[in-house]
Amino acid sequence: MTYPRAHLVDAETPCFYHLISRCVRRAWLCGVDSLTGQSFEHRRQWVEDKMLELAQFYSVEIFAYTVMSNHYHLVIFYDPLAPDSWSDEEVAERWLDAHPPHRNGQVDEAAKAAQMQALLDNPDQVQTYRERLGSLSWYMRSLNHPLACRANREDDCTGHFWEGRFKSAVLLDEPSVLACMAYVDLNPVRAKIAERLEACQHTSIKRRLEKASDEDQALSSFGADNEPGTQTLSITFAQYRSLLIDTGLLDRSVRPQRTLWLKQVLSMRLTQRAYGSKERLEKWADRLNQRWIKAAPLPS
Repeated sequence: MTYPRAHLVDAETPCFYHLISRCVRRAWLCGVDSLTGQSFEHRRQWVEDKMLELAQFYSVEIFAYTVMSNHYHLVIFYDPLAPDSWSDEEVAERWLDAHPPHRNGQVDEAAKAAQMQALLDNPDQVQTYRERLGSLSWYMRSLNHPLACRANREDDCTGHFWEGRFKSAVLLDEPSVLACMAYVDLNPVRAKIAERLEACQHTSIKRRLEKASDEDQALSSFGADNEPGTQTLSITFAQYRSLLIDTGLLDRSVRPQRTLWLKQVLSMRLTQRAYGSKERLEKWADRLNQRWIKAAPLPS
């Protein structure tokens, strides 16, 4: 059953979300096609670069991601109210930075300046873009559509590239956020394409490991130019890395014990609209004016 996005995303409350988008065709998003032998590995960088770039302009902050062969995962903090505090100039600048005019494959700075002035002279259009920059659906549209067009051009074909709508689930408390981040960062390990955190290519944990100076700082979102973002969690990166190791998934010599932490991480495999404690799930259902949400509480 497909739920309305309004039953999945609260457009008035800042919160964490787990997002998944999957490729629809037999041809892979990334990796090596086992039937044709053609490599699409370079597309992983397309996805990683685009998701981080757009997060600078939309009201989202990325905490975790991984780009797999035919899908990708994102764990983000989404604040739908943030654009209300942006000036008209900031809204116009953010929109045109996210969607600049191009000419001969390059950003047309003259056209961009002209569009900037025309936009500032049109308050109604500024308001439209303000709403879009605060929309999770528009962030995903701005991410997926250019990638689909670019892949279609490379494949010399047309048609749908993504499998319908992106999937989203709200993460209602920090334990569910950390469990989901671990689930996302360890995706290559569970898929048996990496055995060490350092080998998890095109993942947030790989990017964090490249900045050892951040180990004792609060675990934060990714900001511009790989600098820490404004949102943080209550643990440090060193503590988070220990949590990843504590799942036992990185040690293939023994079968991981079903500890509470591992159960919490693996519970993210369940298809649910929300994750969190029983109390948080009940409050979430009440806020959305629903009698109940079909979701199991995080193991405790």
